[in-house]
Amino acid sequence: MLKMEGAPFPVWLDSLVPTAGSCNDCPKRTANSRDLFSDIDADVCTDPACFGAKKAAQVERQKAAAEARGQKVITGNDAAKIAPYGASSQMKGFIALDSKNYDAGFRVDVGHSTNREILGDRDVPITLIEDVRTGTLIEAVDSKAIAEALKEVGIKSSTPGRSAADLKREAEAKFEAAFRRRLFDETRTAIRVELNGSKNPSLKLDDMRLVARQFWARSGHYACAPLAKLYVSTEEKLDDHARIHRVSALIDTFNSAQLIQFLFDLSLIGTLDVPSYSSKFETPAPLVDTATSFGIRPDVIREGLKAAAKAKAAKKPTAKADPAIRYRHPDNPDQAWTGRGKKPQWVQDWLNAGRTLQELEAPMRCDKTVDMLEEAA
Repeated sequence: MLKMEGAPFPVWLDSLVPTAGSCNDCPKRTANSRDLFSDIDADVCTDPACFGAKKAAQVERQKAAAEARGQKVITGNDAAKIAPYGASSQMKGFIALDSKNYDAGFRVDVGHSTNREILGDRDVPITLIEDVRTGTLIEAVDSKAIAEALKEVGIKSSTPGRSAADLKREAEAKFEAAFRRRLFDETRTAIRVELNGSKNPSLKLDDMRLVARQFWARSGHYACAPLAKLYVSTEEKLDDHARIHRVSALIDTFNSAQLIQFLFDLSLIGTLDVPSYSSKFETPAPLVDTATSFGIRPDVIREGLKAAAKAKAAKKPTAKADPAIRYRHPDNPDQAWTGRGKKPQWVQDWLNAGRTLQELEAPMRCDKTVDMLEEAA
């Protein structure tokens, strides 16, 4: 259901979708049918298809009117390139007319001015850009036009489309990225010098834990969850997230051998996933190569599994023979009973008439008789 307040079309207009009429007296609007929608407080539309049709019709109506005025209208993929996250966010080369402009300063009475207020009566070409998230058309102007308008009133504009706060954050992010890169490069050089100068290069325990922690933190949930079950007992009543968190703490307690095992496990756990939609199954090379390097023969394991599956299929239980008939109606052979479970109605009627079960006993099957004779012998 969709809220009528702020609907992207004039709810009173009955010609927008002629077959639907106006929303003002539509029975599918909860405000107009309180007896049917007494449990819904909000004023909403209960017909999403009609709501969508009116929204689309309004876009076409706005588009036709704008083109008639000589305005440019940008929709579809072209609009998505300009505003991939919607026209309410930052756009490439354009600024929404009704968005706030933070370069124009702040006024206590009205706050920050909108771009429309800054432009005032200036004759600036307006472009309608489709908001790919809402499907509505947004009035926008070239970002350079806003910069020129600010310049005329003595305000120095920051880079078009970005506020001073945005520019500050970008500068800080750029510096932090440069710092991290320099730190990484110098650390990498120091590591290489130390390893090249060592006759038997190896990782220290703390270094191995660092590698393991970072590798673990950057692995996806689908890799961490099954691996966590190998390191934390499944008898503990923990969900996947709690078990993964437990492993994060365990890493700092692992010795060198455990860390090496853990890194191998983490490297290979992702190779176990076999998508059922695939038409061709090919065992990942990292799993095969690692197994081979430890003296394991993947082909032998594969053939062993095939043989076990074949043997299991051969041991499928044979179907049990139907239980023997013990009682049969003398006048109607189709009425029969094995003697198991609840008595059929015809047996009960027989007994109610003062007759006995012995009178209904059917001749024993030959194979059953042979079995009994063999048992007696």
